[in-house]
Amino acid sequence: QLPRGDMATFQLVLGIGLAAIVGLAAVGLYPLAFAAALVLVPLMMVLYMWDVDVYEDEPLRVMFYTAGWGIATGLIAGLLIRAFVPPDTGVFGSASTDTLLVRGVVIPLIGAAVMLAGPLVRLPYRKFNDVLDGATFGATTAVTFVAAQAFAQAIDLFGGGIRPAGDPLPWVARMLALGVANPVIAAGAIGSAVGAIWLRYR
Repeated sequence: QLPRGDMATFQLVLGIGLAAIVGLAAVGLYPLAFAAALVLVPLMMVLYMWDVDVYEDEPLRVMFYTAGWGIATGLIAGLLIRAFVPPDTGVFGSASTDTLLVRGVVIPLIGAAVMLAGPLVRLPYRKFNDVLDGATFGATTAVTFVAAQAFAQAIDLFGGGIRPAGDPLPWVARMLALGVANPVIAAGAIGSAVGAIWLRYR
């Protein structure tokens, strides 16, 4: 939905972000690489919201609400998971079947419902009447939720020093999965769902 010139800017930001993540992880600065990974896609979504002007005449309020819902609920979800869901055997370890079921099915379904709830508050507002409005609200909430949840669940990483031990290659793969693949998948799923609801009712 962007002009070709704007797409080039977004592609440049993405390239710089990916290079920063890989570079920081390659030299062993895993907490910094993780922080960069968590910020990259949400930052691009906020820039996208600004660029396509879906917020009408309330730029800051709509943007803060949309991103704020994802951040707040993502942090709460991540902290609840840390407190009540049995951990797996480690960041790169295997997990039991029950843990996989809870972490791979139950938690994502609950998270999806929470991510959907935030944008749907905007559904009754007549000025947000385009399918693109709903899709953008859903995608932005999704990427901020996923980033905040990942941060809350991995907060121990930031207490292990600036250069925790570990082979760089698995860390790079994990950072790209958590910081790029997961939020992009969530944005596609939730953005599509919210856009479909907008299409039906708007």
